[in-house]
Amino acid sequence: PESQRALLFRCPPAPIQALIHAGATISIFHEMKDEVPASNYGRWFFERGHRVALPWIAARGEPMQFREWADPFASDGLISDPYSALQPPAEAALLAPDVMFCPLLGFTSRGGRIGYGAGFY
Repeated sequence: PESQRALLFRCPPAPIQALIHAGATISIFHEMKDEVPASNYGRWFFERGHRVALPWIAARGEPMQFREWADPFASDGLISDPYSALQPPAEAALLAPDVMFCPLLGFTSRGGRIGYGAGFY
């Protein structure tokens, strides 16, 4: 249920929190339909003084970059990327994440990530 999803993903688990140094730039993804609410992590880290980045893609076939999500409490400044995910506008600051939380559907038998298939992660 949605109420449980919101609680489960309100903040990263304590063992993960302990691994992230103060001031680290955190990359999350803005969730699409039926994905975990990763934007909750963005808000949690932002409240603790971290800069938050979202994936940014100029066009299909172009490499992924990361741009600052200056206000993780508001999605109204985000725009659709070429794959219909939300991303910051092109004028948002380009960032290099120290920590990445990325979407996945599962893992292969060898531990590889299975996602939606665009091959970015």
